[in-house]
Amino acid sequence: GKTMIETAIAAIAPFELQPLPTTSSSDNNETPAYDLVKVSRANRPMPSDGLPVVGFVDRGLYAAVMHSGITLGPMVGELAAYEVWDSLKATTNEEGCGGTMSHDGFHVLDGYRPGRFRIDIPEEE
Repeated sequence: GKTMIETAIAAIAPFELQPLPTTSSSDNNETPAYDLVKVSRANRPMPSDGLPVVGFVDRGLYAAVMHSGITLGPMVGELAAYEVWDSLKATTNEEGCGGTMSHDGFHVLDGYRPGRFRIDIPEEE
């Protein structure tokens, strides 16, 4: 079946990503790596429900997509930076942001997570 990244790319992203080969086949927890192949258009983003999309799409891919980026950009950029930093600290077992975040990030962003668009696509035989 399609991964969450492939679903997001097909639905909202105006670019193509190509998976890079993994460095180790024995580590299933390795963050997937992608290379930007091309940008085909640069439309103003507008998720289908009109709300921003902020958070991890998949391990290693963080999205901050919104129509009102000029007004929300500074605040969302700061929250996103803390979430990405905290996730990196968690992978190295260092202390993260502490009490302002849950294990899934800032609670104020819960209604804007990419997972609300998740659809299960049956695998082809």
